[in-house]
Amino acid sequence: MKRRFMLVLNVAFIICLSIISIGCETTETGVSVFEVEIKNGKVESVDNKFEISQGDTAFIKFSADEPFTVFVHGYDIEHIVDPSDSASLEFKIVGEFTGNFPIHMHEIEQKTHRKGDHNHESHDHSSTNSKHVLISNLIVNPN
Repeated sequence: MKRRFMLVLNVAFIICLSIISIGCETTETGVSVFEVEIKNGKVESVDNKFEISQGDTAFIKFSADEPFTVFVHGYDIEHIVDPSDSASLEFKIVGEFTGNFPIHMHEIEQKTHRKGDHNHESHDHSSTNSKHVLISNLIVNPN
C-alpha cells in the first residue's frame, strides 16, 4: 500500500512539474524583414507597413545605388547604408518602445556647419543641408 501511494505521489509530482514547465515556457520573439529600394535618392519601393509587436525584431534590408544615412526617430538609431559595403545594407531594431516612429533617409554630404554649431554629431535637421525623406514609419504595438 505504501509503495502504491509513493508511486501515485511521484506520478502526480511529475505531472505537476510538466504542467508548470509548459506554462512557463517563453516564446521566441518574432522577427520581421522589411525591404526598401532606393534609387537616385528616392524611395522606389517599400513594404507597406513596418509593424511589429513590442519585444519583436525588425530587420530592414536596403537596395540602393548611392550611400545615405537612415535615422529612426524615437529610437535614435542612425545607420549608414553604403551599396559598396554589403554589410551596411541591413540593420535591426528591437521593438523596445511602443508607438509610431518615423524612419528618414538623409543624403550623405560633406559636413558643413553653421558658425557656433559645436555639436557636429547631433541629429539636427535645421543645421543640415541634406535632403530629408520619409522612408516609412516603424509601428511597435504593445503585447
